[in-house]
Amino acid sequence: KKNKKTFIKLLTNKNNDLQFIVEKRHPIIKKIIFEISKKKGCYYSRMTGSGSLCYGIFSSDKTAKAALNKVKSKYSEKASAVK
Repeated sequence: KKNKKTFIKLLTNKNNDLQFIVEKRHPIIKKIIFEISKKKGCYYSRMTGSGSLCYGIFSSDKTAKAALNKVKSKYSEKASAVK
């Protein structure tokens, strides 16, 4: 449990400088990251370094899968249009 807390703290203290730029150009990315962050069990959400995907770190597989299904159904068409 301590390792998990340490890992999450490490992630939250790091920034992705490119994320801000991408969010300004493609506001849908900011919406998706925010949507992920509000799902049950989400500790942390962000875009990968290069922006190839948005992700979240969740308390369990169950909460992660539930969040994935909700976000995917809401944003899949819109997100795939971002190039």
